[in-house]
Amino acid sequence: MRRLCLLSCSLVGCVVADPPDGSRDPAPEEVDQGVCAAVWGEIPAGGRLFVDAAAAPGGDGSITAPFDTIGGGITAARTTRIRSVAIAGGEYEHRLRLNDAVLGWEDAGLEVTGCGQGVTILHAVIVEEEDLEGGWSQYVQPIVDINGIGTDGVVVRDFTAVGGRRAVMVRGGAGAGEPVVIQRVTLQESIRVGVLVDGLETVANLSEVHVDGMVAEDGLGHGIAIQTGAWVTDTIPGPTTISNSAVEGAVGVGILAEGGWNTLTDVSVTGTLPLDGELGRGIQLQSRTRADLLRVTSLGNSDAALFVHMAGREGEGINIVDSILGDTIGSDVAGTGETAGEGLSVTNGTDPTTTSELVTLTGTSFSGNVRADVLVDGGSLEIGAGNSFGAQGQFGVVVQGEGVAQGPGGGPPDVGVTQLSGADSLGLISDALGLDGLDQ
Repeated sequence: MRRLCLLSCSLVGCVVADPPDGSRDPAPEEVDQGVCAAVWGEIPAGGRLFVDAAAAPGGDGSITAPFDTIGGGITAARTTRIRSVAIAGGEYEHRLRLNDAVLGWEDAGLEVTGCGQGVTILHAVIVEEEDLEGGWSQYVQPIVDINGIGTDGVVVRDFTAVGGRRAVMVRGGAGAGEPVVIQRVTLQESIRVGVLVDGLETVANLSEVHVDGMVAEDGLGHGIAIQTGAWVTDTIPGPTTISNSAVEGAVGVGILAEGGWNTLTDVSVTGTLPLDGELGRGIQLQSRTRADLLRVTSLGNSDAALFVHMAGREGEGINIVDSILGDTIGSDVAGTGETAGEGLSVTNGTDPTTTSELVTLTGTSFSGNVRADVLVDGGSLEIGAGNSFGAQGQFGVVVQGEGVAQGPGGGPPDVGVTQLSGADSLGLISDALGLDGLDQ
């Protein structure tokens, strides 16, 4: 116990009794943190460990002798129970792996913060493993991997990550007790998925996350993917939130949510590219997903700006408020000769027996969509007040396949609706996209 206390004091300059000459080390809040002070914030009462790629090896984690690797800082945090690790500007190659399943890994409540986006840059680690043929294959690792219920309350913030495969992963029940926070992070050249939130009990809050371009792998190149594996009888412990964030240049789907509870606020999705000639959707909410979308902008994507399949869970549907859905580029619908491009598509798979909660639309603007502003195919949509429709495409609002478009309380909507028969139905590109393989 004495050895642990001495180590903790040496790492953070903790307060001890004054020496006889009256001199003493500064308290943590008096430490000059230099150019990163504004980003890192005040040193917590429990202390802070420092990392700097330019430091000499053998540092003790203090501001004057920082560790030269992120791994050194994380290891010391586990030993000392100090909950703050600050990473100076510079370039690092590291996999930040936080877990509850490894003996001695005490990671709950840990805050890991860089010196800012574009200032602290984390590059993906590449691992070589021998394959069955006796050769060697390279595997790109995630840059941030947070796994397990013992990682509640983890905060990772203020850096740029380059080239990770599933660059940021939050999984295995992490955040069920206290959400994991990913804040002010830029992801560049991510492979397969930029951010993956996976698991029934997993809860994450993403704030000021910017996914800038994706590298597709096995047909996947999604910016943010949230999957629970849950159906209507399961209860989600809390919403995974995305706020003040942007996804640009994803492949297939920009933001994809399946079977969960989500809120999107001040989120932008642009330039999603098609996948094998299909999809290219800005946002897709599917398989019993409940969601609130406030001030969401989805523009310049290939197919639908927002695609909703089998809406809702636990009696709650999907609410779209004060959003902008438009400027779809258009994707060819295989075997139909049609070009899809809707602002909003709502479907339950054209199966009227499939349970689907109400999608509500308020204060939302549609313009520049190739085929229709709104397509309701088997689901139910309530068109509230304050919406505007551009109708540059073939249709404004179109309903088919037992779909319903109504006004508040079930009355008629205040916009014209085109009802198509089965013979005139518009084809949909891939009603829903399976998430199997996202976490592989």
